[in-house]
Amino acid sequence: MPLADQLRSVERERDALLDRIEQLVLTCENEDRGFADAEAQLYKKLKSDVDSLVHRQEALSGALEMQKRRFANHLGTNSFEHLRSDSIAATQEISLREALLRSGLVEAIQRSGNMSGRATLLIGAKTLLTGTVAPGVVPRHTDLGAAQAQFGSVPLLGTLAFPVPVDGGIVSYSRITIGSGAAAKQAPEGSQKAHVVLAGEPVSAPIATYAAWEKVSTQSLADVAQLLVVVEAMLGGSVLDSISTDIYAVAIAAGNSMPFVPAAGDVAQDSIIKAAATIAATGASRVAVGVNPADFAAMAIAKAVGGGAYLGVSPLMAMPAIIQSAAIPAGKLLASASDGSGLCFALRADLQVAIGLDADDFTKNLRTALAEARGLPFVRAPARVLAGDLTAAAGLTKR
Repeated sequence: MPLADQLRSVERERDALLDRIEQLVLTCENEDRGFADAEAQLYKKLKSDVDSLVHRQEALSGALEMQKRRFANHLGTNSFEHLRSDSIAATQEISLREALLRSGLVEAIQRSGNMSGRATLLIGAKTLLTGTVAPGVVPRHTDLGAAQAQFGSVPLLGTLAFPVPVDGGIVSYSRITIGSGAAAKQAPEGSQKAHVVLAGEPVSAPIATYAAWEKVSTQSLADVAQLLVVVEAMLGGSVLDSISTDIYAVAIAAGNSMPFVPAAGDVAQDSIIKAAATIAATGASRVAVGVNPADFAAMAIAKAVGGGAYLGVSPLMAMPAIIQSAAIPAGKLLASASDGSGLCFALRADLQVAIGLDADDFTKNLRTALAEARGLPFVRAPARVLAGDLTAAAGLTKR
């Protein structure tokens, strides 16, 4: 049988199997239930058969392409381009439902136990919905892909706030400080050694949930190849902004940080370096300082009075790390040890995006995308967190 006929035969077999899988899924979805044991076994067998056919289809497509190339050598460039365009068009007929199946979407939703109400999918690095090319999906040359950009401000989680993985729904810890006394050299031999009294402060708080959702048309998802990756990024950025706002609020709360008071005449760079040095003096191995992006810009473009020359950012600013985030109000400064001994975030569940059906989404051709993370900001050692004004007075130029 010619290769072209073999390829068409395999494609027909594949489409027939996909029709059976689609009917199986729709039946469970319409009855608002998950797979029965027999249906689950049938689904696995059908999926395995589809995978085998797809591998065979790819092999036949490659062989057919090589055959066309050999034939084109005898016909010239124009004929080859014609054959090549026909081959690409045929290859691009791979259906979206097959791509979804191979990316694990259907199986991931089924594992949730409900095809219609509680379906969730953790969007990973290699699924179709991240904008990367899933196996079996051939992108067209006009598909430039979605912009892989961070929506929202620079997050404080992972920059100023050190992430600490936790289990359970309650965060409990103790702040240990030196209540009184200090270490000292013993003199003379046999005399009483120095006594240091430690004081403990137990802290307990429940884990918080940060989330954002939006509804997306299934037709839009089908028509716009990488729509969901943009929705994911925007919802995720919104969640991270919410976390950053909470991190700042916890950091400046009474008892969680030490006040930073800038000296009269100090410019922003002076305050940043002094705040970092104050924390470093407590023994912190790493320090980060957060400022508003507008304040950093004003600091970077500061000019000498009269001469107009840029003063810029001092080379010494390599220490500390400066975090530009809109979560820090303009004119304010937030500094912390970034080694886990200062401002922290108890991370119970990392940011993930779920896609599923809500209420009457099915009859309206909608899907609900939900971005969610669980955790709680906290402070281990308040002496290693400083918060306050960036400068004592307006103006960032030296005179």
